[in-house]
Amino acid sequence: MRGGGKAVLASLLVLVLAPLALADEVRGVVQSVRGSTVVVKVEGDLRPQVGDRVVLSDEVPGLGQVALAGTWSVVKVEGDLVTAQTRDAGTSSPQPGYRASIDATRPTSGPARENVDGREETTRESEGAPSPPPLPSPLVSAGDGPGPHGVERMGYLGVRIQDQPQARGSVVVEVVPGGPAALGGLVPGDVVVEINGVRLRDVEFFTQLVSAIRPGTAVPVKVERGTEEVTRTVAAMNWADQFARMGYVRYHGKGVEKDLVEAARWYRESARLGHAGSQDTLGWMYEQGQGVQRDLAQAAYWYRQSADQGNPNGQNNVGRMYVSGWGVAQDPVTAVAWYRKAAAQNHPWAAFNLGSCYYGGTGVAADRRKAFDYWRQAAELGHVDGRYQVGWMLLTGDTVARDAGEAARWLLLAAQQGHRGAQNTVGLLYALGTGVPRDDRQAAEWLRLSAGPDAALAAGELGETVALLRQLHAQDEDDREDAANELGKLKAAVAVPVLVRFLENDPVASVREEAAKALGRIGDRSALPALQGSAQRDPDGDVREEAGRAAQKLGP
Repeated sequence: MRGGGKAVLASLLVLVLAPLALADEVRGVVQSVRGSTVVVKVEGDLRPQVGDRVVLSDEVPGLGQVALAGTWSVVKVEGDLVTAQTRDAGTSSPQPGYRASIDATRPTSGPARENVDGREETTRESEGAPSPPPLPSPLVSAGDGPGPHGVERMGYLGVRIQDQPQARGSVVVEVVPGGPAALGGLVPGDVVVEINGVRLRDVEFFTQLVSAIRPGTAVPVKVERGTEEVTRTVAAMNWADQFARMGYVRYHGKGVEKDLVEAARWYRESARLGHAGSQDTLGWMYEQGQGVQRDLAQAAYWYRQSADQGNPNGQNNVGRMYVSGWGVAQDPVTAVAWYRKAAAQNHPWAAFNLGSCYYGGTGVAADRRKAFDYWRQAAELGHVDGRYQVGWMLLTGDTVARDAGEAARWLLLAAQQGHRGAQNTVGLLYALGTGVPRDDRQAAEWLRLSAGPDAALAAGELGETVALLRQLHAQDEDDREDAANELGKLKAAVAVPVLVRFLENDPVASVREEAAKALGRIGDRSALPALQGSAQRDPDGDVREEAGRAAQKLGP
């Protein structure tokens, strides 16, 4: 093994053919490579036969000695030179200097199949790895897609060990954070003496033992820890899942230094092996320019790879890309189709986005009742914007029957999740006693929260604002005018959303005019679109004029 006495990562693979017969293993080094053919110079006196299985491996930075995926078979033996060919190459091409391990024991059972030289050989049936669980929602060269599969069927333990002559086994010098060994409780300093009931000889023997473990299989690992001998159960992972975990811990800085470039590299390796969660995360990193140069075409590509596997995150993100025309030709109809697929899997963002499409008639005929239904689905799944929209439609009677109590319930849930608009509305509900008992203290508190953490609002100012908001909803139009005027003088930014609604909806022109003046005095740019709209469309000339002046104060 290249590297001599250096520590190697014994995080090896489950091979999809017969388990290795350790007593009849032939080892060697790759001398030359031409296309799908390699020439190996073997060591020792034992010689393989035509048809024997060959495993090629090399040192991968951060992983140690890693076997290539793919089925390699001996096709010619001339002295100590062995020629091998493959039908399905691994994730990288072998190079001169790679290590070779040849199983010189003929398999004895299983279905027959044609060998690379045209004759038949007998092999055991392949065992597929369990589907890896998607990781939260997050590299090789840009532009290439998932590489040939194979490594994803192989096991991984995630430890670095080295031989120590005075020890009965091999010493663990490093445990990969989040890897199977770490999850199983192995720690640096443990001396591995036995795996799955087999006594350990050295690092290379350890590698061979690990290669006989199927991914997803839990095996006992006996170690010496100080003066005690303990047994830990370790479940081998497949490579795609482990690469995803390595990306995850580097993306979030879990147990290692946060490194987005390294995270992107590992997520890409996992994505190339077909890990749907990693494909979606890699798409997000390309979209955001995290650890890679921003590339919307690559983002759309990886999202689609994930979506095609049925991943609801990927499906929702493909929908977003089609709505916006990011990395793909803009196509709202296709976007709706992808949102629908993800919403059918109860993806909260997809349900919310589908509701927005129905509300605005984007890619589908406008239907506010369907919009409400999809927003309610999102709300029930915990989506904060869905909860706000459901609450607002129930409060205003938009398409659905007005229900102040149910509206307050949804708005309060959104407010508790930090939605500023919901917090402001809940403050108003408490001030008015609408859907909730009237409570000036609660009203002031929610209005304070809606102003944001940097707002310095005195208790007296909040109390006065609550009283004025209540007056703004009075039946008498003079009371409403006075309340709007006083809120403007007070420069009560927390009153902006309410003043905007009165500017747009109050039936009395003089109240709308006072609301426009107040918004100009407060100077909150969030009111600019409403002021510009009123300056153009309000039926009353005085309101249009006042809204135009206020809009000019707020800037272009």
